[in-house]
Formats: sequence, C-alpha cells, structure tokens
Amino acid sequence: MNPATCLGAVLCLFAGQEPGPAAPGQRFTAAVADYRAGRYEAAYAGFAAEAEARGRAAPAELLADLALAALRVQRASEAEAAARRLAAHAEPDQRAWGEFLLGNASWQRGQLAAAAALLADAEPFAWDLAERGLGNALASWCRAAELRPGWPEALRNAERAARRLAEVRQLRQAAAKQQTRSEPEPPPQKPPRPSQQPPEEQVPELTTIALAPTEVASLLERLREKQHEKRQARQAAQRANAAVGERDW
Repeated sequence: MNPATCLGAVLCLFAGQEPGPAAPGQRFTAAVADYRAGRYEAAYAGFAAEAEARGRAAPAELLADLALAALRVQRASEAEAAARRLAAHAEPDQRAWGEFLLGNASWQRGQLAAAAALLADAEPFAWDLAERGLGNALASWCRAAELRPGWPEALRNAERAARRLAEVRQLRQAAAKQQTRSEPEPPPQKPPRPSQQPPEEQVPELTTIALAPTEVASLLERLREKQHEKRQARQAAQRANAAVGERDW
C-alpha cells in the first residue's frame, strides 16, 4: 500500500474542504483543484507558495493541505515541518490533526526505510530507520487519538503501525539469520613461514581462550592462592635468613 494513501478517505475529506475565509486567494483555490484532480506536484507547489507568502499567519487548513500534498510527492520532511506547525496550534482539534499528519509522515519514512532494508545492497542502518519511523508513527497517532477521543481513523492507524512495527522486527531478525547462513566460511590459514630469527630471539605466540564467568572466577581464585603461597614462602625465607645472621654475644 502506498504510504501516502494508507490513511484512506479521511485524508481526502480534510484536504477537500472548501477554502474558508481563513485561507482565501486564487493560488490556494487552484492548489485545491490540482489536488482533487491528482496533480499533486502542482498542488504541492501552490500550497507551499501560499504558506510561504502567509508566513507565521498561515491558517490551519493551509498547513494541513500542504502536509498532505507533500506526502503525495514523497516529501516527508516538508510534510513533517507543516504538521509540526499545526501540532502547535492553540485549538486541541487542530493539534490533533497535526499529530495525525506527523504520524503519516513518520509512516512514510518507516515504510520507505523498510523497503530499502530488504534490498540486497541495503545499508546496515536501514532497519534502524524503519523501526524509528514506524515507532514515531505509532506514537503520533496515539497522541492524535488522545487529543480527539474516539477518533476511529487515528486508532486504526495506530493499530496498523503497531502490527507493521512487529512485522519489520521479525523481518529484521530473519534477514540477520539469512545473512549469517550465507556468509562464506573463512579460507584455511596457511602455515606460518619459518622465522629467520635465532631460536632464542623468537617471540612466543599468544593464544586467547574464551572462558566462562565461572571459569574466570576459579582462575582468579587459584592465582590469589598462588600469590599467597609465594608471599608466605618469601616471608619464611626472610625469617630464616634473619635467624642465621644473629650473633650470640
């Protein structure tokens, strides 16, 4: 499913609102018409230009439509920027829409990263980006449902994000196991060349052995016992030398 359309008709309903008095202007009206006609690049350009012209006074409807159009053209960063402004709105209902659209942007990021992680030449951090994006989507949609209690679309999307996040984690584990099985065995090591150094100058080769925690504790205890025995023997020798050196006056 396309990340930009995963939220269903609710996005189109919000984007399709008639431009109210808070967002007048021919540019906005043309952008709405482009969006309805599926000309998303043109719609995004129109909404972006209108938002830039209005600056900090951009109304909530314009910010929401800008975020929706940005998602349609795979511009998650621009959608996120507009949604964050909406999430800081004074009205709780508009903040809920901001969180809702932030979830949409994070969902798009997570889905794209998950698809990239399954490629043969995927970057190792693609799974991290996928989990982060889907986790952020889940959190944003949960906040939207809290700001607007009983919002079924937000709840359904949160459930979808939770299922997808669990699925991606399973895919990651399966990919890691597959990579482990497909890794070639290391080639056999060649015997070392005879050293040209005289025998008395050759440096012995150290061998490292992995020990269990209990084995390490036992080894340390034996070392302490040996050190104690050496210390006692040294003290006994010192006492014996002192006794021999004493003179009978």
